[in-house]
Amino acid sequence: MIRILLTNDDGIHSKALQALAVALAPLAEVTVVAPQHEQSGVGHAFSYYSTLRFGKAAEYPCEAYWLKGTPSDCTKFAICEILKDRTPDLVISGINAGENAGVAVVYSGTVAGAREAALWNIPAIALSAQESHAHVLEKCIAWVVGIVNQGLWKPMPKGTYWTVNFPAVPNADYKGMQICAMSTVMFIDEYLKVVNPRKQEEYWLTGFKNRPEFPEGTDDWWLAQGYATLTPLQVDQTATQELKRLKELDEVIHVRA
Repeated sequence: MIRILLTNDDGIHSKALQALAVALAPLAEVTVVAPQHEQSGVGHAFSYYSTLRFGKAAEYPCEAYWLKGTPSDCTKFAICEILKDRTPDLVISGINAGENAGVAVVYSGTVAGAREAALWNIPAIALSAQESHAHVLEKCIAWVVGIVNQGLWKPMPKGTYWTVNFPAVPNADYKGMQICAMSTVMFIDEYLKVVNPRKQEEYWLTGFKNRPEFPEGTDDWWLAQGYATLTPLQVDQTATQELKRLKELDEVIHVRA
C-alpha cells in the first residue's frame, strides 16, 4: 500500500482536510501533519530560530498530528522525523480554501507544503478550490481519488510538483480540467488604513487580479472560464534565457565587486 502525507495551510481543523483524509484512507497509508493554526499566505517560511511542537489530532480516520509551525515545516518535519523510517510516496497539500493560481503560488502556504516535498524528490500535489462549497470540494476529492487509484502521479519527474485549482461554479457550469502554464499577472494590491481601539493606525492588505489581463491559455484564464487547472511547477527556478544571455555577456564576470 502506498504512503500518502497530507498537509495544508488552513490548519488541522480544516473540514476539507478531514474530508480528503476520509476519502484517501481506504486507498493508502495516510498520515496527516498540518499546522496547529491557520498559516495562509506564509509562502515557504519555515522555523529555524524557533522550536517546533506537535501532538496527536483525534478527529481523523488515520494517523494525524498538529504541528506548531508552517506548512513547509509540516512537510519537512514529517519527512525527517515522524515518517523518517517510512518515507511518503506522495504528498498532497490542501484542499485550500481559495485558489492558488498564477502568482499566488509564490505566496501560498499550501503550494509551499507541496514544494517542500519536491525538494526531497517526493511527488507532490497542491490542491485548491476557489470556494469551499460542498459540490466544489466533492469534485476536487473525486479527482484526487482518481489520480491516486490510477497512479497518474507516479511518473512525476524529480523536483517537480503540481498546483491544481477547482473553480467555484455550479455543477452545470463546470467544464472539466485544463493542463496549462502559470499566469504571471500580478495582483492589484491596496492597503486599507484603519484605526484600532487604542487609536493607532494599522493597515490591511487587500487585492485582486484584473481578469482582462489574463493571458489566454494560462491557469488564471482557464479558471475564469469555469475550468479546473493543473499546472506543473519545478524547484529549479533558473531563468534559462537570462542564463544564456549572461554567459554570452563576458564583461559581467570581469566587473570588480
